[in-house]
Order: sequence, then C-alpha cells, then structure tokens
Amino acid sequence: MYLDGKIYRKAFPEPYSGFLGNKLPYRENILQRSTQIQYFVNLGYLALDWVITEEGPKLLEINARAGLKIQMALQVPLKQRLEKI
Repeated sequence: MYLDGKIYRKAFPEPYSGFLGNKLPYRENILQRSTQIQYFVNLGYLALDWVITEEGPKLLEINARAGLKIQMALQVPLKQRLEKI
C-alpha cells in the first residue's frame, strides 16, 4: 500500500487499521455490475468510482482516462495486470 509517500508492504498503515480483516460489502455485486458497465460502455480500459451507501453500492462516475495514482497505490503496473488477462 502506498500512503503519504511511504510504501507499506509488511504492515497495515495505522490510519487504516480499522479496515484490517474486514470484507468489502457488496463486493460480488460491484464486480458483476462493473463487468456489465465495461461491456456496454465499450471504452477499453476504464475506472469506476463506487461508494457504499445504506441502500447499497452506487456508481459515482466512469473514468475513461483513469489516472496513474491507483497503480502507484497498488504497486502493480497496468502492463503487468494486462499481461495476466
């Protein structure tokens, strides 16, 4: 995880320690909907911004030109992910 210019590989960053061990609610639903959106929008690579509300997951926006910050945060370059596909 990348946070505040530091890379955390062996320990979870303290500000987010409350998330450790928790499961993302509606994960399967979000993945299924994201796949459907990708199919219908047909933009190739895109990023979807989701929030989880009391009523369930809500899509905020579709980004056709997603930034590189997520690659930095995950420490996995896009090329490496695409090669797996």
